[in-house]
Amino acid sequence: MIITALVDNRSSRKEIMGQHGLSLYIETADKNILFDTGQDDLFLKNAKLLKKSISAVDYLILSHGHYDHGGGLQYFLEHNKIGKIYIRSSAFLPLYSENSAGNFRFIGLDENLKNNPRLIFPQEEEEIEQGIELVSGVNSYLPRASSASSLKVLAESGYEDDPFDHEQSLFIEDNGKSVLFTGCSHTGIINILNHVFSLYGKYPDVVVGGFHLENKKGIQEQELDDLIDFIKTTKAEYYTCHCTGLKETEYLLKNSSKIKTIRAGDRIIL
Repeated sequence: MIITALVDNRSSRKEIMGQHGLSLYIETADKNILFDTGQDDLFLKNAKLLKKSISAVDYLILSHGHYDHGGGLQYFLEHNKIGKIYIRSSAFLPLYSENSAGNFRFIGLDENLKNNPRLIFPQEEEEIEQGIELVSGVNSYLPRASSASSLKVLAESGYEDDPFDHEQSLFIEDNGKSVLFTGCSHTGIINILNHVFSLYGKYPDVVVGGFHLENKKGIQEQELDDLIDFIKTTKAEYYTCHCTGLKETEYLLKNSSKIKTIRAGDRIIL
């Protein structure tokens, strides 16, 4: 399996632009998968520079309904005519973020795209094909990412805490390796991994994605230490990016040899 980061907050190469968002190009033995699109058409521009064909993508997986992961959906539809698109139906709900002043900003997707016939709305666990599965419906046995509290959904009664039932992860088994891809891990990366264990009886060999640990109130060392202790029990390799937070990532890298980073332009070969 080859994993190429098309979009991330940071870039590892001068010619590759970064932006707040995530898009990963995944090549298995016989399939090309795009995991998220970033905010706009940057994933297309970077894919061209990295010699990755968007028109050859077999499956687009959108991890959740925020603009920085699914904002490029329209561009994908324009440049790819064959790929099936998997997204939770609740990803098109009106999603917002709340700032420290109590103001709300729309961070959702274009609702006009919901009725596109190429979209597939999966169940909580759905096998796309053998070795490629979607995982959602995560129970929060432990607290969710502390930084997720500012994220809301607009209901009839007003702004409510987002339950993140629009979030899904991608689980791939290929060439003897199991890999879990997470978008932002709003429900908590430990909760997600424990849910995966409950489904498959094992933790993945590799985890790639954002952990949503950045906190405007300052670095939460206890939360990070708990994650580091948990990681030791999984024996997996971790590649984190996007919403984990710069200071938080530095702390994780300093205190765990099992954690690495991936930035736009980087490639992981498994």
